Amino acid sequence: MRRKHAWLILAFLFILMPLAACGDSGKNGDEPDGKPEPKPEETAGSLEEYFPFRADTLYRYKGEGNEFASYTLFTDYILDTEIQFRKDNGGTVLAEVLKLAEGRLTRTYQRGEAYFREDYLRNPGLRNGAGTEILLLREPLKKGESWDQGDGVIREILGIREKVEAAGKTYEALAVTSLMKDEAGAESRITEYYAKGIGLIRTVFESPGGDRITSTLEEVVTGAPLKLPVQYHYPRLDPGDYHVKATEAVFHTNDITRKVLEAGYKAGYTQEVRDAGAGQVLSPGTKVNVLFLQGGERVRLDLSGEFLREMNAGSGYEAMLLQALARTFGGWYGVKSVVLTIDGDNYSSGHIYFEDGEAIVIP
Repeated sequence: MRRKHAWLILAFLFILMPLAACGDSGKNGDEPDGKPEPKPEETAGSLEEYFPFRADTLYRYKGEGNEFASYTLFTDYILDTEIQFRKDNGGTVLAEVLKLAEGRLTRTYQRGEAYFREDYLRNPGLRNGAGTEILLLREPLKKGESWDQGDGVIREILGIREKVEAAGKTYEALAVTSLMKDEAGAESRITEYYAKGIGLIRTVFESPGGDRITSTLEEVVTGAPLKLPVQYHYPRLDPGDYHVKATEAVFHTNDITRKVLEAGYKAGYTQEVRDAGAGQVLSPGTKVNVLFLQGGERVRLDLSGEFLREMNAGSGYEAMLLQALARTFGGWYGVKSVVLTIDGDNYSSGHIYFEDGEAIVIP
């Protein structure tokens, strides 16, 4: 049950919506019958004001009531009206794409267990199983506004000046609640609070059984890169095994994953690796042309022709080089097979040839 609650928290956290308040506008006057004109309803402003797209920013949230309530959030990619977040609560990593356009904030894609890094904005064809789009917020941002977010969950703006404490300060926040019912009709509620110039500062989940789980903004770190673990494999012909260099790949918002891993693989071939008797895998001229997870089960890897032209290996060592590639890039995505091509064509070196779609399998 608590893991289910943790997943609900991840699914309904949508950060970076700063609140900006504005006062009443217009002036009062008398209608012909002598009744005063009603004052216009106060609103929190426009979504463009309260959902800034921020690169290289890490948000850290402290949780209470559940082991998965604490999490971090990083902006992986930004493109025009879309932003892709990476949420890590220690139990899973969630990739999420949001679109902000025409006064509507919509979640267009979500994927769990996204421990790798894939650009779903520039490569929408990789959005396998995107599911139903969810309407998270819409204008006008004023108290009492409500809507079905697209999956049967009713969202409502409860207030625009709620007092909330977070990160050692007290904020006036926009409060938005999501009401959910299970098959038995029992109601659960998630309330999110957004503060001016900050975004999401607090989330409260309340279950029918009385559980209360909170996530509160603890820290915002600007200019922070994302660091992910990676293992580069280098073959050792004698004794016929692999030297593994465990390190971190450093990413800034909008960095291209294949280029970062290519550079890291080459730079990782240090004197230490040479002294261990291991050989280089990516030659200086080799480029990683294509790298992505294909169908959720195998990696698609395409290298430039320099990989073959600059290779000097017999059939046995060449097979070890290909296995090192598979272990490195397959391991990055957490799969056991890699389809390797050269400049878009089937791999063919004179020693080794792969048929269409044939994969290198990691034992």
